Formats: sequence, C-alpha cells, structure tokens
Amino acid sequence: MSSCAWCCCVLFVGFSNLPASWFGQHRIQYLVLVIAVWRLTFGYVVFMLQSRTFDLFEYFGGEPRNGVFVLIVGMVWLRSVARCGRWHETRPTPGR
Repeated sequence: MSSCAWCCCVLFVGFSNLPASWFGQHRIQYLVLVIAVWRLTFGYVVFMLQSRTFDLFEYFGGEPRNGVFVLIVGMVWLRSVARCGRWHETRPTPGR
C-alpha cells in the first residue's frame, strides 16, 4: 500500500467518528494539504542529507546502481516472514 493511501486511511479512520460540524470541506482540504507538504518536506530533507554522501561516493569512484532488485527481494522476504508469524521471535522461547 502506498504511503499516500495509508495517509488517507488514517485520516478516514481517525476523523470518521468526529461530528461533521467539526470539519467543513475547507478544513479537510487544508488538512490533506498539510500532510502532503509535510511528506514533501521530509522527503526533501532526506534527499539533502543523502546527496552529499552520494556525491562523495561518486567522486571516489563509486558506481551508482539500481537497487530495485534488492528492494523486491527484501519485500518478498518480509512477506514470507510475516506470513510465518515469526516476525517478533528473535530467539527461541523456553519450553518449545
């Protein structure tokens, strides 16, 4: 699920129980705008923090590569771990 859809779900669940008079149409639009600006700001800050390090990596002979393959392998591994229900088990529990 994309992070935008996740934000919309949180907004819907969080504000669905409040009276309609609390939130007019304009207030909801501003709330969605604030969330979008917050996400863009966070992404920009992370980009700026990483850009200097990446520039040094390239300067000293590092070759940029596409990390999509590693991302897909990680997602498949995470799903398999989550399905097994062993996500929280880092060590064996006594009695098993």
